[in-house]
Amino acid sequence: MNKEKAVMSPIQKNFLRSLILLIFLNLTGYQAILQAQAVQEIKADEFYSPQLLNSERIKMKFGSYGIDVLKTSPELRISNLHSLNKAQKTTRTFAVVQYPKTVNKAYSKEHQIIVSGGSIGQVFKEANWNITKRNLFFGTLPASSLYQKVYDLMGLKTSNELAIRIYQFQISKNDLSYSYATISEIHHPAYLNFNDLTKINSEAKEYTSKAQVKELLQLLPLAIEELEQ
Repeated sequence: MNKEKAVMSPIQKNFLRSLILLIFLNLTGYQAILQAQAVQEIKADEFYSPQLLNSERIKMKFGSYGIDVLKTSPELRISNLHSLNKAQKTTRTFAVVQYPKTVNKAYSKEHQIIVSGGSIGQVFKEANWNITKRNLFFGTLPASSLYQKVYDLMGLKTSNELAIRIYQFQISKNDLSYSYATISEIHHPAYLNFNDLTKINSEAKEYTSKAQVKELLQLLPLAIEELEQ
């Protein structure tokens, strides 16, 4: 008894090809999604790494980094740490730096580079110093006209609550350690909010008391006001 072979019509063949192609595309598309998610997770791990310098984190998130010194004196420096898009600068971190009263010879060369406009973390890292940031305060600044100049630099059209971190910037090399500066960093809300700071710094919530940084917080509006003169 002869068995008849099943013969597929051209329509059936086209349908089968389309079905196979659709299944293939769905599988490869799903794999692409999984890969993209994995990349995002890796980038998130990198972004929240406490070892990253602020300059490195800004460049990682926005693709560029630059610094403008808005005001400088022997005791104080105000800097605009920004990203750049089509020649438009957007402040990502507004930094107020209080220098030590006495500059030690051990880091005087680096200090001169910084005074001339160098980025503090980059300068000391490139000079092979070990960097430690001793936490003083993590919190937020309330939306206020006192910070209007900062909002303008950040390109914010309305007043916003801004995350802030205050710390002592310490350096060490050859078994010698120095406290270089006290730094207050105010961050653009699209860059870092308070929740982001807690991801970068596991101890952040232990430093929310304003008691020991009261004078530093009072200094900020005064420093900002001087920029407008």
